[in-house]
Amino acid sequence: MLDYYAHRAYSVRSTMFQKQMITKREIESRKSLATKDRIPQKTGGIMKRVALYARVSTHNGQQDPEMQLTELREYAARRDLIVAGEYVDHVSGSKDSRPSLNRLMADAHSRKFDAVLVWKIDRWGRSLKHIVVSLADLDAYGVAFVSLRDNLDLSTPSGRLMMQLLGAMAEFERSLIQERVRAGLQNARAKGKILGRPLKGEKLSRTTEWRRRKAAENTPVEVTA
Repeated sequence: MLDYYAHRAYSVRSTMFQKQMITKREIESRKSLATKDRIPQKTGGIMKRVALYARVSTHNGQQDPEMQLTELREYAARRDLIVAGEYVDHVSGSKDSRPSLNRLMADAHSRKFDAVLVWKIDRWGRSLKHIVVSLADLDAYGVAFVSLRDNLDLSTPSGRLMMQLLGAMAEFERSLIQERVRAGLQNARAKGKILGRPLKGEKLSRTTEWRRRKAAENTPVEVTA
């Protein structure tokens, strides 16, 4: 009788152990399939598609976004990332709507890439509200955000905190610049200086006339045969 109950207890324990092993294998199999569906695979490791975003404030040739793009390309190459596209704007960071940025956000919504790389957070924007809203949109799309020089990754909690702090500092810095410019203009007006370009037919100062004359003398003259 005791042998019967001992055999039954052993059979129950064996059945429960087999069910646990099957459940663990099913969980691991589902996790593996989910990872394969989320991230494209390549031989020898995982491959991610990234978008590079660069911005300069002017389009006069004095500011070149190529410096930013070069470092971003090198970063992607070191980590075997595929560059799905490069987006470049020649617009002030205070503007929320920019041609290339708008195109990047549309492509992010379509999941054409898995992450966005920028050289620095102030290249993405200088308005704290715009930074927070746009990064929240990327997070909703399942797209990561990495700022190279700031060493920030939006996929981590500390990265999200530091991103907001840096955005606030960028907005504060821009406010200080605007305040200094307004103070300088007000001081110039108080001293009686006329601001802006001279009107047509207005008499120029001797210094301005001398500078224009020297510039004209240094201008090369085209010789035709």
